[in-house]
Amino acid sequence: QPLAAAKKSPRALSSQAMALKGSGARLRRQGSVALLPRLAVFGTLALATLGYAIAAQPFLAPWKHPAPATRVARAVGAVVDTFDPWTVLGISTDAQPNEARKAYKKLIAKYHPDVDPSEEAALKFNQVVRAHAVVTGEDRELDMNTLLKNAVDNFQNDIDFKRQQIEELKRQAADEEANMLKMENQLKQAEAKREKETQELGALGGAALGLVAGGPVGLAVGALVGLAVKDREDAAGQVVRGIGTVTRSVAQAVSKVTKEKQDSNM
Repeated sequence: QPLAAAKKSPRALSSQAMALKGSGARLRRQGSVALLPRLAVFGTLALATLGYAIAAQPFLAPWKHPAPATRVARAVGAVVDTFDPWTVLGISTDAQPNEARKAYKKLIAKYHPDVDPSEEAALKFNQVVRAHAVVTGEDRELDMNTLLKNAVDNFQNDIDFKRQQIEELKRQAADEEANMLKMENQLKQAEAKREKETQELGALGGAALGLVAGGPVGLAVGALVGLAVKDREDAAGQVVRGIGTVTRSVAQAVSKVTKEKQDSNM
């Protein structure tokens, strides 16, 4: 067989060479097709990384060029940071430096650790210091567009919260007003009952004193005098009401005994 292969014509050898060359080309194409999924994955990761870096750029001041790791960290922090100096200081975005300075001094005195050692006060203190630094131009880490966007969101949230508080206060005020009206009705009832009570005690007490002093004629005069002094808090009024209380108790006891005798006779 080797001798037979050697004796082949040049044309046969050329055909074999072309067949081998075609097989190699097919193998190379198959290898390229197998690499396509890997190349697609690497390309997707590269595009995602590039898009994240481009999206992070607006959060950095245009004149700052920090290291890549620092740039990414600041970009991530800016995404979740809702800080703005105006709502922290409680001033308008058009406030003058002296107004910002007054607000800063007032808040620093309020949230100073020597005055309020709580964690919430410490957080407020740091925010006030940071807000003052931004307003005065000492801190330029965040661009103005981001700060103003945060200010709009924060002002809107504060307005919504204040509205909820006002609605709650209105509801509480309505409940308190309803309770007050109820108490006013109870007051009127109590005053009417007291008036009736004092009239009865004054009339009974005056009539009893008049009966003792002047007999049947003094009975009517004493009742009128008792009605006249029934509301007085001096000795005369107290005596008349006291005698009226005793007289009513005696009259109620006599009426009870009489009723019992009538019931027993029946």
